[in-house]
Amino acid sequence: SSSSNLRLGDKFTLQGDISKNAVILAAAYNGSKVVRWLVVNGVLQTPTEITLPAAMGTAPCATATGTNADSDLIVNSQGKNIILYSSTGVNKGSLSNTIIDVDSNSTKYFELNGYSYLAVFQSKQTANSPIGHNCRIVDITDGFAAATIVNTTDRLGNDINGNATGDVDVRYSNSPLSLTAITLSTNNGISAKKIFGDIVAGGDSNNNSLKIEQNNTESLSFSIFPNPV
Repeated sequence: SSSSNLRLGDKFTLQGDISKNAVILAAAYNGSKVVRWLVVNGVLQTPTEITLPAAMGTAPCATATGTNADSDLIVNSQGKNIILYSSTGVNKGSLSNTIIDVDSNSTKYFELNGYSYLAVFQSKQTANSPIGHNCRIVDITDGFAAATIVNTTDRLGNDINGNATGDVDVRYSNSPLSLTAITLSTNNGISAKKIFGDIVAGGDSNNNSLKIEQNNTESLSFSIFPNPV
């Protein structure tokens, strides 16, 4: 691999269990390469470089829909729409900027009770904008074209984050159904927000599949802000 010639490290994404099967992804700054390391039965494999048909922007992030070599990639970077790529880099469609603004980067894919979601760090600098310095959860179960916004956490603050650096993570449980979105925005703080889901019909033989709904109950678990200067 020639990954040593690439600028990596703005975002690394780990999915799965490194003692079993996992994938580690790193996207090249302002480039068109994504480097993928697979962990198979606890053993780290030789990395693979995936060449995308278009260059990414700054603070690029890649996440995967699974831990296999043929899992699709979801790529996001500052100033660009989120794009779904095949495991070999074929463009399979982009997410509308009415769902996720182009001022966003760090993105995590996760599945909960058979539904597929993205957690995205929104980095918009405009003071008091609801789409900045926070996390948005998007349901992509039915594909990018039918994506819906599930929840948007509160803006962490209005301090300038010139490099648009931040991160998101999720912690979730199937029983009872709950999701905690963890958000970091440079110069603005860290927060964790718990989002509770509702029971909806369909999905399994017991007719009690669970899905996070847009109009759900929310509670702020904690929020840590920088000390005032």
